[in-house]
Amino acid sequence: MKSILSNIYDKLVLDYPKVWLVIIALVVGISGAYVKD
Repeated sequence: MKSILSNIYDKLVLDYPKVWLVIIALVVGISGAYVKD
């Protein structure tokens, strides 16, 4: 199971780096909004 999950994780990271950047940006933005409030 771990090897399969790690393979999927590697595929996501290598194939969709822009998607992860967008997700991280959204998380940071939401966190910043909560902190400001």
